[in-house]
Amino acid sequence: MGSGLIFYWFCWVIWIVVTFFMKKDKRRAFLACWILLLILFSNLHFSINFYQISVSFLVFLGGTLLLHVKLPRLIFHSLISFIVSIGYIGMVICINITPLRLFFPQLITISLFLVILIMLLTNGLLNRLGTGLFGIACGEIVYSMIMADYSIPKTVGDMEFFDCVLIVTAILLCNSLLLTLNRKIYILISITRHSIRQRA
Repeated sequence: MGSGLIFYWFCWVIWIVVTFFMKKDKRRAFLACWILLLILFSNLHFSINFYQISVSFLVFLGGTLLLHVKLPRLIFHSLISFIVSIGYIGMVICINITPLRLFFPQLITISLFLVILIMLLTNGLLNRLGTGLFGIACGEIVYSMIMADYSIPKTVGDMEFFDCVLIVTAILLCNSLLLTLNRKIYILISITRHSIRQRA
C-alpha cells in the first residue's frame, strides 16, 4: 500500500488549513494539537504479547472517539461506524487474498471503496468524518486481531493504514468544499437572474 509519505504530506497540509484558516475556537485548538500528536508519535511503537501497536494509532483512536461521541443520533451513527468497520475489514482481506492487487492499486482501491460507503451511509462532513474514521480505526483493530490468530505479524496502525485514512479524509474534505462552492455559485446565479428579471 503506502509508505507514510501521503500521511505526512496530507497531515501538514490539513494542519496548515486548520491552524490558519479555521475560526479560532476550541475545535481548532483540538484539531491542531491532535494532528501534531499524530505526526509526533508516528514512528513510536510498543508491543503487547503478539500485538505491535503504533502510539499514533492510539492518539487517532482517542480523537476519533471524541469526534464520534459528539455526533447527533449517536446510536444511528454508531451503527454506521460498525458497517464501515466491517467494510474495511472485508475490503482489506479481499484485496490481500485475491488477485485484485495485481490489477488495481491497493491503497486507492480501499480508500475509494471506503469513501463511497461513507458517503452512501450519512450526510454532512462532520458526520462522515466522525463515523467513517472511527469505523476505520475499529476495523483496523479487528483486522490486526484476525491476522494475529494466523500468526501473521501486523502493526496496529502502521503507515499503510494512515495513508489510507488520509486519502479518505482528503477526498471527503474536497467533496465538501466542491459542494459548498457549487451551492454558492448556484445562489450567485439565482441572484443574478433575479436582478436581471427585475431590471427587465
